[in-house]
Amino acid sequence: ASWRYEALLDCFRRSEAAAQPQVGPTRGADGPIKVGECQWRHPITDAFLAACEQSGLPRASSFNAGRNTEGCGYYELTVAGGQRCSTRHGYLPDDVLRERSASGQLSVALEALALGVEFEGSRAVGVRFRRPGREAEVVRARKAVVLSAGVFGSPQLLMLSSIGTAE
Repeated sequence: ASWRYEALLDCFRRSEAAAQPQVGPTRGADGPIKVGECQWRHPITDAFLAACEQSGLPRASSFNAGRNTEGCGYYELTVAGGQRCSTRHGYLPDDVLRERSASGQLSVALEALALGVEFEGSRAVGVRFRRPGREAEVVRARKAVVLSAGVFGSPQLLMLSSIGTAE
């Protein structure tokens, strides 16, 4: 397993629904996470970006496209309908969360710190976590383990679970 961009590109593509004009060979169009250009631009920011370009810093068309990602520019946002489209909201919208919780298909542990993914061989079967003032607990999945701990938390949990390169 590798953390290199090329190794993860297919996962990135499957996770995002990039708005036009970003759709291309490195971008996804049908995933649950809405990605689009920043619609709220400020004249001071535009002046700052122009000054960056005048000083020789290239303009990046997209920081997520795998090419021309160095330089200055507006960041793309994960926003849908004027609200942040987080991983949780993309993969588990409120209606699905309510339905799955009521049916017993999903349990949510509040104020819990995930410690790692539990494996049987190479198959993820559960998650180890701790709540304040309690011993570590393990919850087992009946079907699948979905890891969505954010840009820093997900790689950290994978590394704590001995997934990825040793570097």
